[in-house]
Amino acid sequence: DRDVTGVQTCALPISQEGNRLNVVVDLDAQAPVKVCVLNSQDQALRVLYAGTLPAGRWSLKWDGKLADGSRAPAGDYRIEVESGSHRMARTVSIASAP
Repeated sequence: DRDVTGVQTCALPISQEGNRLNVVVDLDAQAPVKVCVLNSQDQALRVLYAGTLPAGRWSLKWDGKLADGSRAPAGDYRIEVESGSHRMARTVSIASAP
């Protein structure tokens, strides 16, 4: 199923490639998108992307760094994708920051 904003709601694939987390966003149509990394207290640690993306599959990578450039500590993180009024998220646990 896909919602009216065009963001795929059935999955938010996240994989680890070496020292980076890869987040894939599928869009049926051009849409405003914001992808954030949040901590367990729902505080935004870093914005991976904020803007409009055309239709298609987009791969965004998180290198484990916070907005200030420092390395994030090990722990649980939430990757959140927002488009219009729709949000979806996945929690990832990492033993050591990517």
